[in-house]
Amino acid sequence: MTWGSSTVQSFSSAHTLQDTAAVRETGRPSDPCGESTCQKAKEHAADADRMCIRVENLIAELYRQATRFLVDHLDVILLPAF
Repeated sequence: MTWGSSTVQSFSSAHTLQDTAAVRETGRPSDPCGESTCQKAKEHAADADRMCIRVENLIAELYRQATRFLVDHLDVILLPAF
């Protein structure tokens, strides 16, 4: 099948007509993945953001604890020049 065939053109026309009908009925285009699916995707994105923040906080806490341990247990700490 080529892109110029009538099957592909009629499919895209039907899809456009479906969107036009949805806009007339609801005032917005149809959602191809469904409202509940898109809502779940937004929730998953928010969960991923929270997990990234949590990991960043855990790393920062690890750095603070390591620094505190070194300061409490060592007399001299040599830091190399970067």
